[in-house]
Amino acid sequence: MTAPNLAPGSVIAGRFSVRALLGYGGATATFRAATAQARDVALKLYAPAIGQRPDAMQHLQRYVAETNRLPQEFAAHILEAGYDQATAAPFTVTDMIHVPSLAELARRRPMGFEEVGSMLRSLAAVLDAAHAREVPHHGLKPTNLFIDPGAPGNVKVTDFGPSVARSLLPTPDGYVQSAPWLAPEQVQPGVPAGAAADIFSAALVAFFALTGRSYWRSCQGQVDVPGWQRELMGPRLAASARAAELGVPLSPALDAAFARALAHDPRERFRSASELAAMLSGFSAAAIEVGSTLALSPSASEAVVPAPPPHAVPAVGAPAPLPPGDATQLAPSPFAPFSPAAPPPHAPSPPLGPALQPSASPHPTLPDVTITEAPLPPPESPMAPARAAGTALTAVSHSPRSPWGKAASLAVGIAAVLLVGGTAAAWYVLDRKDQAQPSPSASTSASVVPPVPSAVPAPPEP
Repeated sequence: MTAPNLAPGSVIAGRFSVRALLGYGGATATFRAATAQARDVALKLYAPAIGQRPDAMQHLQRYVAETNRLPQEFAAHILEAGYDQATAAPFTVTDMIHVPSLAELARRRPMGFEEVGSMLRSLAAVLDAAHAREVPHHGLKPTNLFIDPGAPGNVKVTDFGPSVARSLLPTPDGYVQSAPWLAPEQVQPGVPAGAAADIFSAALVAFFALTGRSYWRSCQGQVDVPGWQRELMGPRLAASARAAELGVPLSPALDAAFARALAHDPRERFRSASELAAMLSGFSAAAIEVGSTLALSPSASEAVVPAPPPHAVPAVGAPAPLPPGDATQLAPSPFAPFSPAAPPPHAPSPPLGPALQPSASPHPTLPDVTITEAPLPPPESPMAPARAAGTALTAVSHSPRSPWGKAASLAVGIAAVLLVGGTAAAWYVLDRKDQAQPSPSASTSASVVPPVPSAVPAPPEP
C-alpha cells in the first residue's frame, strides 16, 4: 500500500489543508499545506502500512527526535508528527523552504566550483552531526538538498526519516527515484549500510552540482535500472572523463577525491563528510579547468590523504553483481524483504512526547575505520621546482650509461694512467742521472789543482 495522493483542499489531522502535491515517492508523498493560521508548511504522508508496523514507527519516531537535535541552520526540523485517522497514514510537518532545491538549480545551470565547495562544507556539518548520533540519511539526493542561490553555504537538508520508511516498504516509484544516489551496500542483501553510504551519495551530489547531470550514464532522464546496477558494481570511470562526456571541463586533479568517495568498499571512502568537503573545496577554483594543477590549501593538505587513482579499483575486485530478483526486479519489491525477526538497525526509542528527552550520557559515536593510506606530499612552495629538479638530476646520475658514455670514461681513465706513469718515469730517470754524476761542488773541488810553489822568492815585508 502506497502513500495517499490527496486532492487540493483535503484536510489532515483536522489542522493542515493540502494545497498542492510537491513530490511522490511511493511510500511517501509530500504536499504543500497551510495551517489554520495560514502558515505555509510541507506535509509528508507515509503509507498506511508504515503505521501498522511497530518496528517502522519506532524507527520513524527516533528519526524525528534525532533530526530535531541536528543543527537547525542546516537541517529542516520537524514541527509536528502524528497519525491521521481519516487516511490511516502517519505524517510529519516541517516549515516550507522557500529556496530552490539543487535539482531546480541544476536545471538552470551547473554550480560554480566555489559554490559547490560552500555547499559541501555546510552539508558536511549536518551529515557529520547526524553520523555522530548514528542517524545516517541514506536518501541524500538533489531533491532534498535546498540551497540559497545567492549564498550557496546556506543549505537545508530534509528527509532524514523517510529513507527508513522507503527501505522498509520499497516501491518501484521510490526505488527508481533513489537509485541514482545509492551506495553499493544499500542494494546488496545482508550488507549493512552506515555513514559511508552518505559519503558515496554526497560525492554523487557534488558531481551533479558541478555538471548538472548524473555521474551514471544509465541515469540520464529515464533510469535504466539494470544498466545502473552494472555501473554501480563495475569499475569506476574517472570523474574528469565522465564530465568530458557531458561537455563540462573538470580537472583530472579531482579524480582521486571522487574515486575515493565512490569506492566500492565503504572502508576505503573518506572517514567523514568533512574530509570529503575539505579535499574537494581545498582545490583552487581553477581546478575545474582542464589541464590545471593541484593547489591544495595548507589546512586541507594536513587534514586529508589523497585517494588512490581510479584505476586502482580493478574490475575483478568489484563486488559481485546482485543476484536476479533483488535490486533488478522492481516488482514486487526492489529490496530484500524486511524480517521482523532480525534486529533493527537502531535501538528502539520511546514514543514521541515529553518523555523523549536527550539522554544525560553522550550518544555513542561511529567506530573509527582504520585505513592504510599514503602520506600527502607537502604543499607546493616557490622552492619546489628547484627541489624537484635536484631530485631528477640525482635520479639520472644512477641510470645506466650509454656506450658512448662508457667509452669516454675509459679514455679519461687511460689518459690519467698515462699521465701518472709518465710523471713517475720522469722522476725515475732524473734520479738515476743525479746518482751517476758528481755534485757540482764535488766536481769543482776535484778539478782544482793545488798551486805550484813559485821559484821566485816573495818580497820581504816592510
